[in-house]
Amino acid sequence: MDLFYFIKQRKVKTLAAAVFIACVLLINGCSLQRPEQTQPSQTYTETSSESPYEQYQEEALEEQARFDEFTEEIFRDTASSSLLNLHFILADPAAYGISGYPCTYGDNTLADIQENLMEMKATRSDLERFDSSLLTDDQNLTLDILKSYLDTELSVQGLELYSTAFTPYTGIQAELPIILSEYAFRNRQDIDDYLTLLADTDEFFDQLLSFEQERSQAGLFCSDSAVDHIVETCQPYIIDPEHHILHASFLSRLEEVQDLTQEEKDGYIQQNLTILAEHFIPAYENLSQGLTELKGTGKYQGGLCAYPRGKEYYEYLIRSCTGTSYTSMTELKNAMEQAVNNEISEMAVIIRNHPEVLDDLDQTAFSPSEPTEILEVLKEEIKDEFPAIPEHNYTIKYVEPELSDILSPAMYLTPPMDDYGSNVIYLNLDDEESLVQSLFTTLAHEGYPGHLYQNLYFYSTDPSPVRSVLNFTGYSEGWALYVERLSYLFDNGMDPDAAKLLMHNSYASIGLYAILDMNINYFGWDREQVYEYLSNYYDVENSDVVDSLYSLLIENPGYYMSYYVGCMEFMDMRRLAEETLGNQFDAKAFHTFLLDIGPAPFSVIRSRMEAWFLSQKIG
Repeated sequence: MDLFYFIKQRKVKTLAAAVFIACVLLINGCSLQRPEQTQPSQTYTETSSESPYEQYQEEALEEQARFDEFTEEIFRDTASSSLLNLHFILADPAAYGISGYPCTYGDNTLADIQENLMEMKATRSDLERFDSSLLTDDQNLTLDILKSYLDTELSVQGLELYSTAFTPYTGIQAELPIILSEYAFRNRQDIDDYLTLLADTDEFFDQLLSFEQERSQAGLFCSDSAVDHIVETCQPYIIDPEHHILHASFLSRLEEVQDLTQEEKDGYIQQNLTILAEHFIPAYENLSQGLTELKGTGKYQGGLCAYPRGKEYYEYLIRSCTGTSYTSMTELKNAMEQAVNNEISEMAVIIRNHPEVLDDLDQTAFSPSEPTEILEVLKEEIKDEFPAIPEHNYTIKYVEPELSDILSPAMYLTPPMDDYGSNVIYLNLDDEESLVQSLFTTLAHEGYPGHLYQNLYFYSTDPSPVRSVLNFTGYSEGWALYVERLSYLFDNGMDPDAAKLLMHNSYASIGLYAILDMNINYFGWDREQVYEYLSNYYDVENSDVVDSLYSLLIENPGYYMSYYVGCMEFMDMRRLAEETLGNQFDAKAFHTFLLDIGPAPFSVIRSRMEAWFLSQKIG
């Protein structure tokens, strides 16, 4: 939606690898296995010859070691729950004590979800047995994050059949081939594992389809239009194996493996083609057919709130995908509306003071315009307000033309935590003119100081490994949108007033999507209410556009919320920091504080702000 150009079905940029891993963990619940209990720490009596300080030190070291062992076991179990998770989380699993692992997508039945939720409940109870007074600051941060994460995820118990892996554009069916095409071949074992995994795709999709059939039997299946859109995203992958993206990418990845004879390469190539023909492509055919056969079985029309416990599930979904610190949906909605109104007010001020800016918008543009050059400019632009990151490299890739209609405008693929120096950004040239116009801010979102920068910084802090398997979309997408917003104020070749106007417009537009998302899926708005609401901002003449937007938000509940609410949380914290610190506020110190904490629920971040304020005032 655009305040200048009218409503477009904008697919906001997505973090593809993280979205996929989150999808797998959602289906699996989360493989937080309950490790064996260690012996309680030694207690001391008054007759001990050691001093109280020595006793405390020993108890503290024991408790810290026990906590590390506990979280490392969670990490190993979760990372190895599926081969795709493992390969994208770790480049060298053996270095983390992982030697045996299944070369599958994991177990994805309703019974598996329910079993994993019970294990998560046991894990949550075990966390209460740690004495936080004996843990380090970093361990207490991890402890608080785990507790919050598990509390949120456990709130979905009884609502398991409301979840789905299949959504238009960002569902697993759309993004899986892109993820697989980036499955790195570091050695022969990787090739063998990959081919075994590829052959498991039909079994994987069969499990997910069975889950959808159970949703159908419970009356919770999606609308017919959603099925049509999902099936549409399957079609580009149902093609001749020799023209498939997973054949072309296999050839290029195979060349990266050393010491393979031509005969061995030919054997692998034929094996890949056979698996594509006999397992992968049939998986998409069967999925399309199976979902089509379920059309007409959905009992409820409209947003999630039309379902028996839909409002309850939506609340879980929003807390899970945003990590928001707001305590109620009404409070959150009011905050979003106020934020959007503030943006529109700022736009009105700019237009009133500089009316010529509207005429100049068509003549002004960001510069430079070439992706690599933009990224290098951004790296320089952020040095004053953002901390340094380690040496690394990146690659710009382009979405294949035949996939442009079903994938997002841009994607950043998160690298393994132990090999974070190599990064990939995908650009989708479906609407090349539109993308070029926004390429500077898009690459700020995906690159510097967005996803690429934030992930590199986080991994360089050597965080507890368990944090790499916890997905906080609100933090990651909120950060990327927050810094994308800042990039309008960089030295970017734009007229400053025009850049500010576009900045407020962009943020307000995504905010309207988020507000409508909640009004439709939580408060029960119908098409007519959406039409009336949009009429307050636009001259709505084409009702088809409203219908398209209405369907988009029903089929992807909560999607835009992670972007907008996350960004709003970061902006709120910045305003609070500026008000509290006044002249002592330093943007670089503020960003360092946020980046040092890393991905987390916003309530956990905010709980540490007072201590940070004090450190800044004393410093």
